[in-house]
Amino acid sequence: MSMQIRRDPHHLIDVLFPAALLFVFAFSAVSVILLATGVYRDTAIHSSRSYTAETALAYLTEKVHQNDADGQIDIGTFDGCEALQIRQSYGDSDYTTYIYAYEDALRELFVKDGAPASAEDGRAILAVSSLSFTRPDDGLLSFSCTNTDGTTARAVVQVRSTKGGAAS
Repeated sequence: MSMQIRRDPHHLIDVLFPAALLFVFAFSAVSVILLATGVYRDTAIHSSRSYTAETALAYLTEKVHQNDADGQIDIGTFDGCEALQIRQSYGDSDYTTYIYAYEDALRELFVKDGAPASAEDGRAILAVSSLSFTRPDDGLLSFSCTNTDGTTARAVVQVRSTKGGAAS
């Protein structure tokens, strides 16, 4: 008896199936990477567009919360600019902090009442195109801020104190 070595014949499918599987895997991996970069790019663009306006509104909201006592918060104008006004007393002197938009910047100016000051004297905080304030209801302040690229964000904050000193 002779022993015959049996060899399995190679079939075309034995080569094509792993090659096709590798191709599908590579195509899927590249597709996922391209989709992820597109999502990341869109998220980064949206984040940078809304960052400045939303940061400005967070800043304004925090200023209101920090100084909300005895009717010290009001809206008005300062040197022709619409401004958030925060009144404070130190010793025998009264001071006002003005927060406003001037020359494409959110600005803040702390000044003694009656002292000469202009809008350009304020410290620039963030680049913004415009800032507006409204009082939609008693005890509420509404802020609207527009970035230099035209993106607008809005916020509403409750003012708990009134000018008479009573809580609302």
